[in-house]
Amino acid sequence: MLYKFIVNDITNNGKTYHWFENVRSILYECNLGHVWESQHFTGSRSALLSILEHMLKTNYIETWKNDVYSSPKCIYYRIFKTQHELESYLCNLPEKYVNCLVNYRMCNNRLPIETGRWVGLERNQRVCNLCNNGDIGDEFHYIFRCSYFSVKRKHYIGFSNLTDANTSDFASIMCNQDINILSKLCIFVNIVMQHIRRPPG
Repeated sequence: MLYKFIVNDITNNGKTYHWFENVRSILYECNLGHVWESQHFTGSRSALLSILEHMLKTNYIETWKNDVYSSPKCIYYRIFKTQHELESYLCNLPEKYVNCLVNYRMCNNRLPIETGRWVGLERNQRVCNLCNNGDIGDEFHYIFRCSYFSVKRKHYIGFSNLTDANTSDFASIMCNQDINILSKLCIFVNIVMQHIRRPPG
């Protein structure tokens, strides 16, 4: 009854209702503009809601993918985060490790690649200040190459430096399902983050 009253008020009195405009917008977004225009749907209410739910989820995931693949901040994130879904490590890792890995994966950290962005440095100038490699201080560098962490890397990840590592190697280690391996990775990442906050000298 309220809906019919609003339709009548808009049609005959030129009134505006933001809620009504939101309904209209959602229907058009979901390719159901004809339902709006005819104010009729051939089918049950639950069928319409099911279509709307499916379309809204599909549109959201498509927007998420476009945002991830167009953002310069997500260069590495999009390598290992290919599906919009709950990551198993969030449920399986000990709580003390989860935040550390989340922050590393999500670029929510103080690595040079991030702090340099905050002050407007060009990407190639955001170099690691812990080693003399001249590499950009990003997530990939500290997992595989930074010589400052060679001993710790060997102890927790199993190799000293891996100069020929590629994006497939990065995706493999970040998406590993073995909790023991992920736990050791988290310990190593935490060591990196502590040294980044308190660089030598």
